[in-house]
Amino acid sequence: MIKLTDIQIKEIADDLDSGMLCYFNVKSHELLTTINMDRFDGMGDDELWQDAQEKIDEQWSDLVEIVAMESHDSFRVMEGFAVSLDDKELQDRLFFALRGPNPFRNFKYIIDNAGDERQKWFDYQAQQYVAWVEDQVNKKLRSVEEEEDE
Repeated sequence: MIKLTDIQIKEIADDLDSGMLCYFNVKSHELLTTINMDRFDGMGDDELWQDAQEKIDEQWSDLVEIVAMESHDSFRVMEGFAVSLDDKELQDRLFFALRGPNPFRNFKYIIDNAGDERQKWFDYQAQQYVAWVEDQVNKKLRSVEEEEDE
């Protein structure tokens, strides 16, 4: 059975949260990461990522892509954090931000000015991203193993 280490899962979560593209080679168990040009077009030096992209192109048939959260997934993470809070005033402010216009920007503004709760948010968000990656990896690798068994 193919299994990623906790360190690999955390690395993938961090890379995805930073806007990277992540792949796992099911044969070599190697992680491959490259810049997401759709997100960073014109902001980076393509040559820095050329080797990684060539490797991805060469190994494509052995790769499983691990995808980033979409905005509705990130929104659920923000809601989950708000629910988890003991500070009812902050909780109410976050729920108000999430129900209004520009929920991501307003949530960030409130969290950035929330003192100690700001670090709790970053810890919670990182934990949720790791869980997201673990779930995705488990499903995709199980699917690959089932295909190989057929």
